[in-house]
Amino acid sequence: MTHFPFVHQGYLGDPAHAEVNDYEAEITPGGVIARDISVWQPDPDGTGVGARVTYTYTVVRPLTAYFVKSSAGPKFAMYFTVTPVTERTCIAWTYVAKDYENIPDEETRQFEDMITWQDVPIVESQRPELLPLDLQAELHLRSDRTAIAYRKWLKQLGLTFGTA
Repeated sequence: MTHFPFVHQGYLGDPAHAEVNDYEAEITPGGVIARDISVWQPDPDGTGVGARVTYTYTVVRPLTAYFVKSSAGPKFAMYFTVTPVTERTCIAWTYVAKDYENIPDEETRQFEDMITWQDVPIVESQRPELLPLDLQAELHLRSDRTAIAYRKWLKQLGLTFGTA
């Protein structure tokens, strides 16, 4: 969430409204869930009006997650799953569900493609390339609670492929 105002400036965030509220992320029997993450977006639902929105992220298995974005108006959800090709390469799959009547599906697809291509150089520049499960290996901030819970959960599951 914290990258929205900087990587997706003008689309999913604005540096002048970069704060993310305090939220909780928990490990559950069904995976990891982070609820009530509130952020400001310049145009969260295609109406052209900036507003605070709330995200809920759910990780249902390693490499598979979804989020639901809620606002005063319509809802938007995205499902992500990753197919590993090697320890350092993968194919990512995304599926969108929305009840935005004012935005055609093709426009939504083009928007999501643009957002993904903004993320690609950021993801590809991450070091180390393999995901550290040792929480001492990285500096974590309060806003990293979801990533911390995910790393702890993967360690509990004994996952080693693609991890450091």
